[in-house]
Amino acid sequence: MLGGEHVPDPEHRKAGRTLSDTAKKPLEELTPGDIARAIGGKDPTKAQSKVIDGPPEPTLVVAGAGAGKTETMAARVVYLVATRKARPGQILGLTFTRKAAQQLSRRVQMRLDEFARSHDFVSRGDEVSDIAEAIRTEQPRISTYDSYAGDVLSSHGLLIPVEPDATVINETDLYILVHSIVSEWDRPFPWSVGTVVDRVISLAEQISGHLITTDVVREDEDLLSQAVESLETKAAKKDLQTAAAAQEDRLALLDVVDAVHDRLRREGKLTFGMRMSYAAQLAERFPEVVDAERRLTSVVLLDEYQDTGQAQRVMLASLFGGGERKPLAVTSVGDPMQSIYGWRGASASNLDSFLTDFPRAEGPALQRNLSTSWRNPPEVLTLANSVTAQLRNKNKDSGATVPVLEPKEGSGRGDVRLGVFATVDDEREWIASRMADKYRSYEFDHGKPPSAAVLVRRNADAEPLARALRAEGLEVEVLSSGGLLDVPEISDVLALMGVAANPGDDEAAMRLLAGDRFRLGAADLAALHRRAQEISYRPDGTGEDAAPGIDKLRADFASLAELENIDNAGLADAAHNPGARGSFTPEGRAALTEFDTIVSAVRDRLDQGPAHVLTVAENALGLDVEVRVRAKLGKGEGRQQLDTLARRAADFASNPDASVQAFLDYLDVARGVERGLAQEIVPQDGRVQILTVHSAKGLEWNIVAVPHVIKGRFPKDKAPSNWVRNCWEIPSHLRGDRRTEDNPGGVPVVDIAEATNYKELDELLTGHINELKSTVGEEDRRLFYVALTRSMSELLVSAHHWSEGVQKPLGPSLFLQELRDTVLDAPHVATIDEWVTDPGDENPLENANARGIWPEHDAGGAGDDPASHAAVSGAEREVASSSPVDLGSFSESSIAEVAAAAGAEFSDPLTAAWLSEALIHIRQARRAASDVIDVEIPARLTATQHVALERDPASFAVNVMRPMPQKPNQFARRGTTFHAWVEEYFTAATQFLIADDELPGSGDDWEEADQQALREQFLASHWAQKTAAAVEVPFAVSIGGQIKVGKMDAVFRDGEDWIVVDWKTGAKPGAKSPDSVSARKHRQDVAIQLAIYRIAWARIQEEETGTPVPLDRIRGAFHYIGSGEDVYPETLPDEAELAAAFERRFEQTIDAEQVQRALGDGDDEVAAAGNPAGGEKSGRTGR
Repeated sequence: MLGGEHVPDPEHRKAGRTLSDTAKKPLEELTPGDIARAIGGKDPTKAQSKVIDGPPEPTLVVAGAGAGKTETMAARVVYLVATRKARPGQILGLTFTRKAAQQLSRRVQMRLDEFARSHDFVSRGDEVSDIAEAIRTEQPRISTYDSYAGDVLSSHGLLIPVEPDATVINETDLYILVHSIVSEWDRPFPWSVGTVVDRVISLAEQISGHLITTDVVREDEDLLSQAVESLETKAAKKDLQTAAAAQEDRLALLDVVDAVHDRLRREGKLTFGMRMSYAAQLAERFPEVVDAERRLTSVVLLDEYQDTGQAQRVMLASLFGGGERKPLAVTSVGDPMQSIYGWRGASASNLDSFLTDFPRAEGPALQRNLSTSWRNPPEVLTLANSVTAQLRNKNKDSGATVPVLEPKEGSGRGDVRLGVFATVDDEREWIASRMADKYRSYEFDHGKPPSAAVLVRRNADAEPLARALRAEGLEVEVLSSGGLLDVPEISDVLALMGVAANPGDDEAAMRLLAGDRFRLGAADLAALHRRAQEISYRPDGTGEDAAPGIDKLRADFASLAELENIDNAGLADAAHNPGARGSFTPEGRAALTEFDTIVSAVRDRLDQGPAHVLTVAENALGLDVEVRVRAKLGKGEGRQQLDTLARRAADFASNPDASVQAFLDYLDVARGVERGLAQEIVPQDGRVQILTVHSAKGLEWNIVAVPHVIKGRFPKDKAPSNWVRNCWEIPSHLRGDRRTEDNPGGVPVVDIAEATNYKELDELLTGHINELKSTVGEEDRRLFYVALTRSMSELLVSAHHWSEGVQKPLGPSLFLQELRDTVLDAPHVATIDEWVTDPGDENPLENANARGIWPEHDAGGAGDDPASHAAVSGAEREVASSSPVDLGSFSESSIAEVAAAAGAEFSDPLTAAWLSEALIHIRQARRAASDVIDVEIPARLTATQHVALERDPASFAVNVMRPMPQKPNQFARRGTTFHAWVEEYFTAATQFLIADDELPGSGDDWEEADQQALREQFLASHWAQKTAAAVEVPFAVSIGGQIKVGKMDAVFRDGEDWIVVDWKTGAKPGAKSPDSVSARKHRQDVAIQLAIYRIAWARIQEEETGTPVPLDRIRGAFHYIGSGEDVYPETLPDEAELAAAFERRFEQTIDAEQVQRALGDGDDEVAAAGNPAGGEKSGRTGR
């Protein structure tokens, strides 16, 4: 079946041994069905065939969700090559992510190889030798839009001029650079540094994305502030004053944008947006650039075109679009209903504009539709179509028409359930219960666990849902960075880092002081606040009134502080200097002393970077013990979330300019927009993944839940970010995708020159903002459609009335009500489990949090049982007579026995909290007295980490306890540079036309002197003469319940089989002494790494083809560039053997001497953590 997956037909392969009708046809007369059958597949649908064999003219393909666009694009490439309409090297394919580009490249190359090896093709002999040679020696150029813009800039940048070898800075490094500029800015802003940084980056991105300059924004004649000043009315409305202030703030931000651009220019760096902008200018202004790119290209495939921005549109239309030149065979694939990235620069009108940007000789571009969903069951499609009906009706008279999605022939039934509940707690419990039932039913029916996802509209909803799911015994993975920040242990450690970096961060201090660790009461908190005020106004540093007239002095100081932006003292300052002893309770003063000690210890390490400070803060709070106890009680995932944050801190700290405050600000921004923090997401069986709907686009799961479809949230009811009120937006009339007569679907504009007074101006702006709000509402509707169409089988959609902190019930939004109406008209589509219409007038969650004392002697059950009383009293006496060290002698089971004897129910929140706290204290006492530190192995390991665990468990354990950025290493840089060059070599256009000295980087001034030698040695190898099926292939694969992630350097065809190759730029260990210990260890390392790679490649192939690939058909090799030697392990462990070997490491004890060696001299903070008494400690790995 061509839609979505390629399924070989064994019977056809057998029949293909005789000359078929296909082999008798002239190549030019082959049909898409002929080619599909020749490679053992099934005939494409009629709609797919129209795309595959369409004329070599501009064509817009509207492909609905799950409509098999990747397979259809690959089939079109094979058809064009097979029928001699194009050579492989003349084909350019562009998409958004490296992962998508690699998937498309692999699919295309696989289909070309299958066709070249097919009996029908081979039987033609010399007739097709030219095509066979082209398939063997050429590859289509398939890359990301950003990468292609880089190629254009590298080739022609001096025309602008821009240095072709300028470094492109990633989002993390850009944030650090802008943060350093804003932190030293000499003019104050009314926002935090982190907020200013985010707004500067947003404004700069819009300026680049719409091909304008900061001067264009400054000189804009329609600046609102000028309009407001010129109107003949004295009384200005507050909204208009706010709008005028936004324009002034924008002017101030433009100065910072200029400073950022100046710094980038001096350092020879570009942002991704700047690179795309320069490439668009080259294409638009220089005909010789267009001529050069067209000479290389005759066929262009543009994927996910609805997500392109203005600069991308200008670049592509200028290079390959209409005008005086002959139209090229440009095929654009997209779905207007999945245009959901307007907030990050995508232009929703680009698909409509394609029809005129890329005209045929006789008129607008052709349009073809792919409307068969190969993913979703009929029930899901019925609801999805009802959601988009309003948008389809709006677009039917103009632009790209959008078809109704239809299920594939023979599609199985899905199970859809809707629910509206009284409270958010009820909704979470329903989702968790239903998800658990469906999860286990699927596992029983299919013999393996399903993939499952909960798709949230906002990050803050992730963690509460995760807790509900874990309570049902499900394994949960929170994938959004913003969601990660709401995990309790993450919030605590970041709060400590925050108050250490900024003593005035009272929000962070309050979280810690009022939390379970310090438990400062209301009276002590009030006293601490008063003390902070006293310190802020003290003239002599004591906090005491030193002279008469203090009130006036305080008032003068407050005014001065406001004018000079001086920070007042914070709660942390007051804790450090609490003043008179009688101000606090004894317990409160002790808590403040401990708090100040911990904060001071962390503050002393601030100069050591975010990764190191994170570890110190985690150890200071004892979070390692706490999260393990929670996991034991089924209330968490152990160290998983802490490890995730540690990895991200280490990545951030790899930039030498990274500071702790910059890292904290960066994370704060990530709550709303995951700048550089968004991780690559791979749907995984055996766990429930929680992520945002935006992150889920392009993915699919067996079971999907879409919660909290409530009023005001999905869709949002607030006015969107807009240029009138928000200084980080450029005026809509300066945007390249603004609404015009030629672009009726563009962003609305307003002509404020029409206003003659404040009333008219206010009406104009209000109407304009409402128009902008309407466009965002349409994007939310498309987002909801994306959420529903992620489900391959089962779907849950729900809402609630009451949640924490709301004064009025919320209830289901318009979107969920529309689904209900659809179900009422067609009851077979879904089941409505519950639909609460009267939630009451009072919020039942307002007083839900209660405190109490456990155990209650006269509370039911055990109250009249003398034996229970005796058990509890005995336990109390034992505890009362115990010293803190004696806590270590209590067993966790004895705590549970005492609780059970008291008649306590462990499901009771109070009981669970008591037990959790008891176990935490026991664990902390044991850890202090023990000579063993438990090290939890992360849930996700790279292949390299797995090898490190097997080779040196001590170093691995230390690195897990304290992940640190790697020191700059010339050998690491050497390998990274070479790997990038090899990737470019295998993906470079028309390799057979490129001389060695023209390859990417061949003329660069390399930092490592031996790069040229490495390239020459590689080009002399047999691998350089082969065509790679895939390069730099990322993967995430589950082996023995552990996720292995990594990247394969290259994969080659080996007849009908495969070879996975890893390039090694260093010397082969043990080359002179093959029987040495190092040589034997190296052979073991090679076997483990390549074993993981081949399992990952087998899974990738099964996913892409629908056919399992036996592991014995995949070999693995290390290729040593310097010696030209290939190392093929004789045997590679299979999945069961790898899992067993990994399991053995979970309870391994490593002696103190090994740990100390791994830590290194003078670097023993990790070993000392949790060991106040000192002494040597050993390590023990575990889950």
